Amino acid sequence: MLDPTDLLDAIVGKLRLVPEIVAALDGDIDNIFAYTDQFPEQTNVRDALLTQPRPSVMVMWQASGPGMLGRNETWKHRFSLYVSPAKGTDPFALFRLIVSGVPAGGAVRLLNAQMHAAVLPMDVPTFSRGAVVMDAEGHTLDYYEVGMTLTEIGDY
Repeated sequence: MLDPTDLLDAIVGKLRLVPEIVAALDGDIDNIFAYTDQFPEQTNVRDALLTQPRPSVMVMWQASGPGMLGRNETWKHRFSLYVSPAKGTDPFALFRLIVSGVPAGGAVRLLNAQMHAAVLPMDVPTFSRGAVVMDAEGHTLDYYEVGMTLTEIGDY
C-alpha cells in the first residue's frame, strides 16, 4: 500500500501545474495546499476549514481501503479537495478546472492524468456543498468539496 501522504503531495503538485487553477486562486501556488494531521497540535478539520484562506484549495486524505481493479483486489484512496473560491466567483468554475484543467507540459486533462505513477487516473469525482461550519462567534462558513478517489495499479 502506498503512503497516502505521497499521494496527497502528488495531488497538490499536479493541481499547482494547472495555470488556470493557480490564476483563479490569485496566482499563488501556495493557495493550493495539503492538510495533514500533526498530533497533538493540528487534528481539527473544523478549525482547518474555518481558517482556510479565500481563495484556496485544501487537499485532505479521508480514507484508504480495499477496492477492485478488474478481478484483482487493490487499494483505493479517497481525498477531499475543499474549495474556497474568491468572493463573488463561481465555485463551479474551480470544479470544472479541477476536472478539465491541463497541467503545464501535459497533454491530458486532470480527469485523465495520473496524479502519481503508481495510481490510475482519478475516478469520476464528486462535487458537493459541504456542511455549514460555525465558528466560536457564531459566524457560518459554507464550503464546497470535491471528492477524489485514486486506485493503486499494483501492490506497493
